[in-house]
Amino acid sequence: MRNVKIWTQAGCAMCEKVKQHFTGEGYEESPVTALLSGEDRNEQAMVQLAMQDMQLPLVMVDGQFVNPREILAGVAAA
Repeated sequence: MRNVKIWTQAGCAMCEKVKQHFTGEGYEESPVTALLSGEDRNEQAMVQLAMQDMQLPLVMVDGQFVNPREILAGVAAA
């Protein structure tokens, strides 16, 4: 089973779609507000969030960030 972490925000349609994609295998969810406030001190995630122009969700699968659009398109689903 893969280790999946998703940083999300309430009301984010793309976040909900990505969470639905991983429902069968499970995932850890964290609010992006925890990341932005410093409560979640994941520096890699902050860099990735900046690289994504603050677009959510942030998705990490087995320690690697994955483009959420590729997940939904089936490119990174395997």
